[in-house]
Order: sequence, then structure tokens, then C-alpha cells
Amino acid sequence: EGLRVEGKEGFGKRAIERRLRFKRLPPILFFNLQRLQYCPLRDVPVKINSRFSFQDNLDLAEMMVEKLDGEELPEDPTGPPLYSLHSVIVHTGYSNMGHYVAYIKARGDDEGE
Repeated sequence: EGLRVEGKEGFGKRAIERRLRFKRLPPILFFNLQRLQYCPLRDVPVKINSRFSFQDNLDLAEMMVEKLDGEELPEDPTGPPLYSLHSVIVHTGYSNMGHYVAYIKARGDDEGE
């Protein structure tokens, strides 16, 4: 689904699609979600405390670039971009102070290991 944006006069609205593609990914992948929202009334960032869920496995194959400048890319020697969740760090408190707790999966906790 594309976004609808206003064009310059005479051009009208157009549907656009915004994408992010990768040529190669690292063997270990980290995500840092900045769950803050600016409050214009108080002029401060406010922490978003709503529940955020995620899966134990992540397949980024659909995020990979197959061609670059019209040329086929060589196959990634590290294999397909498949990742397993190993740890989660959770912040409790406010946007300007609080504590961090790390939850780390013990070895052998994956199914089939």
C-alpha cells in the first residue's frame, strides 16, 4: 500500500512506496527501538509504554536487494538472512531516567537444539 501525497500544482496526488533494502547483513543483528514521542505541550520526550511483541525468529530475505545498478549481486557467502532472538533489553522508568533489565536466552533453549 502506498502513501498518498500532494504534488505540485498540476501534478496531482500520487501513490508512493517507501522501501529499505539491504545488500548484505551482518552475522549478528541488533535493533534499538527508540520508543519516545515528543509532547509539544510539555516540550519533552515522553516514553511509549504500550506492549511491543516480536517473534523468536526473523527472516529478512524479502528485504534483500537482488540487483544493484542493474547487475545481479553475488550470493551472500554468509547464507540467507535468518536470525534467532537471543536477548532483549527492557527499560523501565521515564524517558530521562530509569533502569535496564536484560533477558538472555540460555543456550539450548531453541527448539531442536
